[in-house]
Amino acid sequence: SSGINAEYGENKKKEKECGYNTMATYGTTFDALRAYVVGNGEPVQRAPPGMVRLEITHSVLTQNPIGSNNWKNFALSTSISELKDKLYLFVGTSPVYQRVSLVNPDGTTYATLDNDQAQLGSYAPQDGMRIHVLDVDPNSTIAALQDTSSVPKYTISEEDYNKREGTYRKFKAAQTASQPSSSSPSEPHTHAEEEPTGIKVGDRCEADSEDGSLARRGTVMFVGTVEFSSGYWVGIKFDEPLGKNNGTVKGKQYFVCPPNYGGFVKPNKVRVGDYPEESFDEEM
Repeated sequence: SSGINAEYGENKKKEKECGYNTMATYGTTFDALRAYVVGNGEPVQRAPPGMVRLEITHSVLTQNPIGSNNWKNFALSTSISELKDKLYLFVGTSPVYQRVSLVNPDGTTYATLDNDQAQLGSYAPQDGMRIHVLDVDPNSTIAALQDTSSVPKYTISEEDYNKREGTYRKFKAAQTASQPSSSSPSEPHTHAEEEPTGIKVGDRCEADSEDGSLARRGTVMFVGTVEFSSGYWVGIKFDEPLGKNNGTVKGKQYFVCPPNYGGFVKPNKVRVGDYPEESFDEEM
């Protein structure tokens, strides 16, 4: 501990004598290292020594067929002829029909790799550049591989589909048949619900919960029929967040209130009258 403190003190003394700051020097070095790794603000993965990391693009293939992993490391000692052989395995264009160039990140051409005997390193490529393959094969079938419009697609007639067992259509029909709608025209209501009387918008009220265990106070905001269910409903803005919505159900707005303060209750569970808002301060 004492030795470390002595060394630290000696370093600080030297800093003062030489007129520089260790932390400032460290910061400058760190910034330089970060600039090397990150580049111009865009993270660029660096290749190992003796190699270069390039993105492969093709004049015919789009990015999707090439794949998202189109960044590859290439040895700088690789000849252009060997490079074209590697690219052939990746993009499918024969080496004799490849015109290869190095492209800068801004899209400008950096160099044309036209000497098959030269090494890749002789062109001084940089990490983050793009190696672009121009396909000059007049009989190239690569473009056809991307056009799915000419690929035969399986079709089936309605008659043949209806003959099949275990289809979703038959499953859905069976479900519908086992759960007939209560509002089906063939089964009219035997007890038509009448429009509620004695309840109007603005009334103070008290409404029972579905199981009857809770009486919630609030203000009537809506009385009438709704799109999400049959019959008449009373829309209430509760005094407390004991509701289920904000007055809007399934995209239809019936009234406006804060979230979880709104609810819809059947008229037979609503009592209107002198129901002032409860104050917790009075209870305390």
